[in-house]
Amino acid sequence: MDIPEEKDPDTVVTTINEHMPLVHSSPCPPAVEFQHVYFSYGSKPILRDLNLSISQGSVTALVGPSGAGKSTILQLIERFYVPSSGNINVLGNDITTCDRDDLRSHIAYVEQDSPALSGSLRENLLLGSTYRSDDECRQVLESVNLSHLLDRSDKGLDMQVGENGIMLSGGERQRLAIARALLSTAKIILLDEATANLDADNEQLVTQLLEQAE
Repeated sequence: MDIPEEKDPDTVVTTINEHMPLVHSSPCPPAVEFQHVYFSYGSKPILRDLNLSISQGSVTALVGPSGAGKSTILQLIERFYVPSSGNINVLGNDITTCDRDDLRSHIAYVEQDSPALSGSLRENLLLGSTYRSDDECRQVLESVNLSHLLDRSDKGLDMQVGENGIMLSGGERQRLAIARALLSTAKIILLDEATANLDADNEQLVTQLLEQAE
């Protein structure tokens, strides 16, 4: 609670733009666009003159060795980091002119080791989402092959997952995070090795699910 909130320096974002909602600036801009982006961790360069354009409604995979900058690219899209130079646009908007909360409301992020919070299945599914019915929750659980969780307890969606999701396996926590992303209203889903903890059958299921979600 003592950690200060993220704030944009006045030299980068004006007061007016801080509260500007994220909107489409053209009929159908790319979902994500990198223009001549450079980024370094201290003195170690990671990205050099990266140009990237990802269309809306598409699925794009970033492939490369460990340390190549794949996760860094996702974190730059979320504005966890700021590029050394270059521009990043999301849905046609320069992300430095967007309020961070507004920007992130359009993005769902699934980490490689996705956490589950102490609480119920329903509460974990609805984190960061607007209201969703019980039927919608059940349907998304079924879509990621987690409907069996509803049978573990007579509490159904009110079943407790335990501290840090201890009642769930690593693969179940991962699929729960993917279900949460699919249930959200986010226009962009970022998956950071989201199938790393899944067996072959569930990995294929998630891949097919994402293709259908296009």
